Amino acid sequence: MKNFYRGAKYSYPIVIGYLPIAISFGAVARAANLTPAISAFMSAMVFAGASQFIAVAMLVNNIGIVQIIFATLAVNLRHIVMSFSLLPKTRSIPLRHKIFLFMGITDETFAVLSLKDDPALKTTAGFAGLVVTSYLSWVAGTFIGASIVGFLSDELVKSLSVALYALFISLLVSSIYGNLKHLITISAAIAINILLSKAFSSSWALITSIALAPLLTAILFKNRKRSAR
Repeated sequence: MKNFYRGAKYSYPIVIGYLPIAISFGAVARAANLTPAISAFMSAMVFAGASQFIAVAMLVNNIGIVQIIFATLAVNLRHIVMSFSLLPKTRSIPLRHKIFLFMGITDETFAVLSLKDDPALKTTAGFAGLVVTSYLSWVAGTFIGASIVGFLSDELVKSLSVALYALFISLLVSSIYGNLKHLITISAAIAINILLSKAFSSSWALITSIALAPLLTAILFKNRKRSAR
């Protein structure tokens, strides 16, 4: 349990960022005539903010279920890349546990798992502490938002989305401080994403930048080590 609580401790910034976004989604889902229970069930089954907002918007516009499935799949393809990139750091976790734990990978949990070099996060309990706490906050926030939407102003609901950007900025700043490799990787990912967005969809540009940036950084530092010998 010690590792579980240690992993959960790393989720606190994520929870702070998730709750207002989840409340915002709950409000949007309720406005689309989804009950609080169904809204929370959707968050429990999908656990992907962008996909859920897209799905609700498509439901409101009477778009078919097949199109909704393919649209959300395209948005979430990056999670496959994230999962593969975490395999080296989770060698000590049995495969039967990874199958379930990797379902809890989001942009935010991936950032923590990638940037924090804590042995506890490389265990089943620590990994679970991080993703389970984040997951529960997302589902709970959705139910709260769908339940109290009548008490929230439109301006407040819209402003809640700012919390997610603040969360990403805090994760980025803490990761690049004093770490040249992280700074180069993040800068490369941003540059690649901007360039590819001009020619491809935002989803494919994001997936490609996630895959290429760490590869380029690894090659760069590998060559630096060779030249230093």
